[in-house]
Amino acid sequence: MTGARTFTNPVYPGTFADPFVLRHGGRYYAYGTNNIEESSNAFEILRSDDLVTWTSIGRALPAVDGLDARH
Repeated sequence: MTGARTFTNPVYPGTFADPFVLRHGGRYYAYGTNNIEESSNAFEILRSDDLVTWTSIGRALPAVDGLDARH
C-alpha cells in the first residue's frame, strides 16, 4: 500500500452536475449531465485511475444545434 495522499475538493474544476461513476477494468469513469455554463462540455465523460485525478475524454452525446437545456 502506498502512502496516504491528500486532495482538495472539488477534484475536477467547474460544474459537473449529477455525476455517476462506474468502474471498468481498473479505471473509473464519471458521466455528468448538461453543463449550462459551457455547452461544449454537455454530458462530459471523465476518466480516473484513483478517483482523485480526472481527465476529460470527450462527450457521451454530440451537441445539438439550437438546443438550450436551461429552458
